[in-house]
Amino acid sequence: MSAVFTAVRLSLKNVGAVRFVPLVLFDVLYPLLLCSMHFNGIKPEMIEVYLLQMSQVIFPFFSAWDVIFVLREYNESEGNEVLFVNKRVSARTICAVIFCAMLLNVSIMMAASCLLLPDFAFEFVRIIPACVFFFGMCGFIIGISKSAALSILGGVLYLIANYMLCINREVPMFYMSFGLVSSELVLQSCLPLLVLGIALAVAGNIISKKRTVRSEESAVRKERRSRW
Repeated sequence: MSAVFTAVRLSLKNVGAVRFVPLVLFDVLYPLLLCSMHFNGIKPEMIEVYLLQMSQVIFPFFSAWDVIFVLREYNESEGNEVLFVNKRVSARTICAVIFCAMLLNVSIMMAASCLLLPDFAFEFVRIIPACVFFFGMCGFIIGISKSAALSILGGVLYLIANYMLCINREVPMFYMSFGLVSSELVLQSCLPLLVLGIALAVAGNIISKKRTVRSEESAVRKERRSRW
């Protein structure tokens, strides 16, 4: 277990300062928003609007933020040396631990939101599947493209599509809405996104594994040729 946490710590340290972006958003800006609404006596209707907009944008997208940059170190050529540092612990394990920590952080902030708006508890069935989908989608994109930039772009485009398509109606496979989550949205979007996110994460991991095996085999062949 200590080897896993050591690998997680080294991986995040290797990412650099960008690893703090989710922490600033989740643990600083979002709580400040909650406190501001509480002490300024904002009406429940406005609180609902603010919380829905903030939670549907920042929680799903930035729950996968650190995972994207950790995977970049394993997939992009400039960062492949991390493979040799963390060889005892797989990238899959490292990313799973980081993502679970993010989900815990999101859950705590969601629970804090329920203090202002008790009905917000139902939003768990929207936000957690959306987080899993972003995790799987971004991992899959970086697995096939080896590019963190394309992975982030894919997440941003999906967010924009959500916002544009869901302004006046609920659309299957898009989780956003401008009201509290409904049972129809859960069945049409949230549960399918949860399953699809897991499937994409598994597929991305398989693709990355095959690429790593091919890279190692290629390195072995080059070494053998150099000896000759």
